[in-house]
Amino acid sequence: MKNLIKLTFIMILATVLFAACSNEDNGTNPNTSAPKINSLTASPDSVQRGETSAINCDAVDPGGNALTYFWAATGGSINGSGSSITWTAPDTEGMFSISCNVENSQGSRTSAKVDVRVVKPNVPEQGLMAWYPFNNNANDAGNNNYNGSLMSGATANGFLTIGPNATDALSLPNQVLNGLNDFAISGWLRMGRTGDAFEPFWVSCSNGSNHNFLYILYSNSRNRWEIAIDGAAYNFPTNIQMKDLKWHHVTVIRSGALARLYIDGSEIGTGISVKTSTLNVANNGLIIGQDQDALGGAFQAFQAWAGDLDNLRFYNRALSAAEIQQLANEGHSGSN
Repeated sequence: MKNLIKLTFIMILATVLFAACSNEDNGTNPNTSAPKINSLTASPDSVQRGETSAINCDAVDPGGNALTYFWAATGGSINGSGSSITWTAPDTEGMFSISCNVENSQGSRTSAKVDVRVVKPNVPEQGLMAWYPFNNNANDAGNNNYNGSLMSGATANGFLTIGPNATDALSLPNQVLNGLNDFAISGWLRMGRTGDAFEPFWVSCSNGSNHNFLYILYSNSRNRWEIAIDGAAYNFPTNIQMKDLKWHHVTVIRSGALARLYIDGSEIGTGISVKTSTLNVANNGLIIGQDQDALGGAFQAFQAWAGDLDNLRFYNRALSAAEIQQLANEGHSGSN
């Protein structure tokens, strides 16, 4: 009888031990189970190029082990760490996946992914004369095929780069601005040098007899923008910081007899009174990045933009403040 009781006890103990081992083998032991991802969310899940989305991973570990998060994306860039990161969209449209791998201190791992769509920026199209994104060339991405020509060592590898010399420039067809009254010129700009002696030209227009019929420049020594129309020069308010080697969105418009300047989407001052002369631009007389001391040339190194430009646009009308903000939100191929 005693032997029977011992045998029964041994069999029960063996059954319990077997069940315990079986549970461990099946991964039901909370100390060895993989983490569980309750949700992986993107807010928002649709952004424009260069915009950001907040990505959050809600994960738990059955055994209460510490968790480590590993992030990856099929495009764009990731900033931050831990369970929440910020994803910055690339400069191309499409669907992109952001994945999160969650690992506990026992080495068990679980993964999930979330998709974010990058859409075409909401930018004004009405009155667009030309658009230059500088995607390996100086071609017009608008509907008019006003393709530009790179001069000397100027390059267009995602954005336009002009060197600190008297030769690099971008030449554009005169039809982009010729004959206009109201207009808007907009783009992303980054100065490549900060010495006070320089007065880099952004836009220069010549009609042959007047090589400065229209120009837009930034004065380093006075920290201000200047515009000239039909031989008369006008200054926008001073103390406009551009000498920080960073990208800034700049827009200049003329509406009737009033010119306005916007930096990074915000107006500088309240506008200045200018001439209303119709723009008279000769063939080969529209130059980006240099001042013309003669039609289409005679540049001087101290007046070269000597930096980078991107998403350059020309309109045959004055844009509204809201439209200019849309352009400032668009982003660009470069980075600060």
